[in-house]
Amino acid sequence: MRSVALAVAVMAAVLGGITDSRSAADTGEDALLATSESPDEGIIRIGAEPRHIRLSEDALANVGRAIGRGSGRIYLVLDDVQAKQQPGILYEVFLDATAASSPTPDAAQVIGHLNFFELNKRQLSFDVTQRLQRLASQGLRDQRLVVTIGPALGSQSSPSPHDRKELEEAGITIGRVRLVAQ
Repeated sequence: MRSVALAVAVMAAVLGGITDSRSAADTGEDALLATSESPDEGIIRIGAEPRHIRLSEDALANVGRAIGRGSGRIYLVLDDVQAKQQPGILYEVFLDATAASSPTPDAAQVIGHLNFFELNKRQLSFDVTQRLQRLASQGLRDQRLVVTIGPALGSQSSPSPHDRKELEEAGITIGRVRLVAQ
Protein backbone atom coordinates (compact mmCIF):
# COMPACT_ATOMS: atom_id res chain seq x y z
CA MET A 1 0.00 0.00 0.00
CA ARG A 2 2.90 2.36 0.76
CA SER A 3 4.26 1.87 -2.75
CA VAL A 4 0.90 2.87 -4.23
CA ALA A 5 0.84 6.05 -2.11
CA LEU A 6 4.40 6.86 -3.16
CA ALA A 7 3.55 6.32 -6.83
CA VAL A 8 0.53 8.63 -6.50
CA ALA A 9 2.67 11.29 -4.82
CA VAL A 10 5.22 11.13 -7.64
CA MET A 11 2.48 11.40 -10.27
CA ALA A 12 1.01 14.37 -8.41
CA ALA A 13 4.31 16.20 -8.60
CA VAL A 14 4.70 15.39 -12.29
CA LEU A 15 1.13 16.23 -13.32
CA GLY A 16 0.81 19.40 -11.29
CA GLY A 17 -1.68 18.90 -8.54
CA ILE A 18 -3.42 15.56 -8.79
CA THR A 19 -3.28 13.97 -5.39
CA ASP A 20 -4.29 10.68 -3.90
CA SER A 21 -8.07 10.94 -3.81
CA ARG A 22 -8.13 9.12 -0.45
CA SER A 23 -6.67 12.20 1.23
CA ALA A 24 -9.68 14.31 0.36
CA ALA A 25 -12.58 11.98 0.07
CA ASP A 26 -12.17 8.65 1.82
CA THR A 27 -10.87 9.47 5.27
CA GLY A 28 -14.21 10.38 6.79
CA GLU A 29 -12.68 13.60 8.13
CA ASP A 30 -13.67 15.86 5.24
CA ALA A 31 -16.33 18.56 5.30
CA LEU A 32 -18.30 19.31 2.14
CA LEU A 33 -17.94 23.01 1.25
CA ALA A 34 -19.56 23.06 -2.19
CA THR A 35 -20.84 20.84 -4.97
CA SER A 36 -21.50 21.30 -8.66
CA GLU A 37 -24.91 22.36 -9.84
CA SER A 38 -26.22 19.26 -11.55
CA PRO A 39 -27.09 19.59 -15.21
CA ASP A 40 -30.44 18.17 -16.28
CA GLU A 41 -28.99 14.79 -17.20
CA GLY A 42 -26.98 14.57 -13.97
CA ILE A 43 -23.67 13.99 -15.79
CA ILE A 44 -21.06 16.61 -16.68
CA ARG A 45 -19.87 16.05 -20.24
CA ILE A 46 -16.39 17.20 -21.28
CA GLY A 47 -15.52 17.63 -24.95
CA ALA A 48 -13.60 19.83 -27.35
CA GLU A 49 -14.73 23.14 -25.84
CA PRO A 50 -14.00 24.36 -22.30
CA ARG A 51 -16.73 23.28 -19.87
CA HIS A 52 -17.67 25.74 -17.11
CA ILE A 53 -19.04 24.06 -13.98
CA ARG A 54 -20.63 26.37 -11.45
CA LEU A 55 -20.33 25.40 -7.81
CA SER A 56 -23.12 25.96 -5.29
CA GLU A 57 -23.98 29.57 -4.42
CA ASP A 58 -22.59 29.37 -0.90
CA ALA A 59 -19.19 28.02 -1.98
CA LEU A 60 -17.15 31.18 -1.42
CA ALA A 61 -18.77 31.88 1.94
CA ASN A 62 -18.12 28.28 3.05
CA VAL A 63 -14.53 28.48 1.84
CA GLY A 64 -14.04 31.77 3.72
CA ARG A 65 -15.32 30.19 6.94
CA ALA A 66 -13.11 27.11 6.48
CA ILE A 67 -10.04 29.27 5.87
CA GLY A 68 -10.92 31.42 8.89
CA ARG A 69 -11.16 28.32 11.10
CA GLY A 70 -7.83 27.06 9.81
CA SER A 71 -9.51 23.89 8.50
CA GLY A 72 -6.34 22.56 6.92
CA ARG A 73 -6.35 21.68 3.24
CA ILE A 74 -9.15 22.21 0.71
CA TYR A 75 -9.50 19.83 -2.23
CA LEU A 76 -11.38 20.01 -5.50
CA VAL A 77 -12.69 16.48 -6.05
CA LEU A 78 -13.89 15.10 -9.38
CA ASP A 79 -16.11 12.07 -8.82
CA ASP A 80 -16.84 9.27 -11.28
CA VAL A 81 -14.43 10.42 -14.02
CA GLN A 82 -14.82 8.25 -17.13
CA ALA A 83 -13.83 8.16 -20.79
CA LYS A 84 -15.16 5.75 -23.41
CA GLN A 85 -11.83 6.03 -25.19
CA GLN A 86 -8.53 7.83 -24.71
CA PRO A 87 -8.85 11.39 -26.09
CA GLY A 88 -5.14 11.76 -26.90
CA ILE A 89 -4.77 15.09 -25.09
CA LEU A 90 -4.48 16.45 -21.56
CA TYR A 91 -7.21 18.63 -20.11
CA GLU A 92 -6.46 21.69 -17.99
CA VAL A 93 -8.45 22.34 -14.82
CA PHE A 94 -9.04 25.91 -13.61
CA LEU A 95 -10.75 27.30 -10.51
CA ASP A 96 -11.83 30.91 -10.42
CA ALA A 97 -14.55 33.21 -9.14
CA THR A 98 -15.89 33.73 -12.67
CA ALA A 99 -15.91 31.53 -15.75
CA ALA A 100 -12.85 31.95 -17.91
CA SER A 101 -13.92 32.55 -21.52
CA SER A 102 -11.32 29.99 -22.52
CA PRO A 103 -8.53 28.35 -20.58
CA THR A 104 -5.15 30.00 -21.03
CA PRO A 105 -1.76 28.85 -19.82
CA ASP A 106 -1.96 31.27 -16.88
CA ALA A 107 -0.11 29.44 -14.10
CA ALA A 108 -2.02 31.42 -11.46
CA GLN A 109 -5.29 29.82 -12.58
CA VAL A 110 -4.37 26.29 -13.68
CA ILE A 111 -4.81 23.99 -10.71
CA GLY A 112 -3.97 20.76 -12.47
CA HIS A 113 -4.46 18.47 -15.42
CA LEU A 114 -6.65 15.52 -16.30
CA ASN A 115 -4.63 12.76 -17.89
CA PHE A 116 -6.55 9.98 -19.61
CA PHE A 117 -3.51 8.10 -20.84
CA GLU A 118 -3.67 5.69 -17.89
CA LEU A 119 -6.72 6.71 -15.89
CA ASN A 120 -6.95 4.04 -13.19
CA LYS A 121 -9.13 5.93 -10.75
CA ARG A 122 -12.60 7.23 -11.17
CA GLN A 123 -12.04 9.89 -8.53
CA LEU A 124 -9.36 12.58 -8.68
CA SER A 125 -8.56 15.42 -6.33
CA PHE A 126 -6.53 18.60 -6.51
CA ASP A 127 -5.23 20.60 -3.55
CA VAL A 128 -6.71 24.07 -4.14
CA THR A 129 -5.98 25.58 -0.72
CA GLN A 130 -3.58 28.28 -1.95
CA ARG A 131 -5.77 29.17 -4.93
CA LEU A 132 -8.82 29.61 -2.69
CA GLN A 133 -6.84 31.62 -0.13
CA ARG A 134 -5.87 34.04 -2.94
CA LEU A 135 -9.48 34.28 -4.12
CA ALA A 136 -10.77 34.78 -0.56
CA SER A 137 -8.25 37.57 0.03
CA GLN A 138 -9.68 39.44 -2.98
CA GLY A 139 -13.07 39.87 -1.26
CA LEU A 140 -15.12 38.16 -3.98
CA ARG A 141 -17.86 36.91 -1.68
CA ASP A 142 -20.71 37.93 -4.01
CA GLN A 143 -19.31 35.94 -6.95
CA ARG A 144 -19.63 32.24 -7.80
CA LEU A 145 -16.82 29.72 -7.90
CA VAL A 146 -16.49 28.12 -11.32
CA VAL A 147 -14.41 25.11 -12.33
CA THR A 148 -13.38 25.17 -15.99
CA ILE A 149 -12.09 22.05 -17.72
CA GLY A 150 -10.79 22.33 -21.27
CA PRO A 151 -8.31 20.74 -23.63
CA ALA A 152 -4.69 21.82 -23.16
CA LEU A 153 -4.04 23.33 -26.59
CA GLY A 154 -0.86 25.31 -25.99
CA SER A 155 -0.73 28.24 -28.40
CA GLN A 156 -3.71 27.01 -30.46
CA SER A 157 -6.96 28.87 -29.90
CA SER A 158 -9.13 25.88 -30.77
CA PRO A 159 -8.65 22.21 -31.62
CA SER A 160 -8.11 21.13 -35.20
CA PRO A 161 -11.10 19.44 -36.87
CA HIS A 162 -9.42 16.04 -36.36
CA ASP A 163 -8.69 16.72 -32.66
CA ARG A 164 -12.21 18.11 -32.14
CA LYS A 165 -13.70 14.87 -33.50
CA GLU A 166 -11.47 12.74 -31.23
CA LEU A 167 -12.27 14.84 -28.17
CA GLU A 168 -16.02 14.65 -28.77
CA GLU A 169 -15.91 10.89 -29.45
CA ALA A 170 -13.89 10.20 -26.28
CA GLY A 171 -17.12 10.38 -24.25
CA ILE A 172 -15.55 12.02 -21.19
CA THR A 173 -17.91 12.44 -18.26
CA ILE A 174 -17.68 13.51 -14.63
CA GLY A 175 -20.38 12.56 -12.15
CA ARG A 176 -19.89 15.43 -9.68
CA VAL A 177 -17.47 18.18 -8.75
CA ARG A 178 -17.10 19.19 -5.12
CA LEU A 179 -14.91 21.11 -2.68
CA VAL A 180 -14.01 19.45 0.61
CA ALA A 181 -12.02 20.67 3.60
CA GLN A 182 -9.90 18.26 5.55
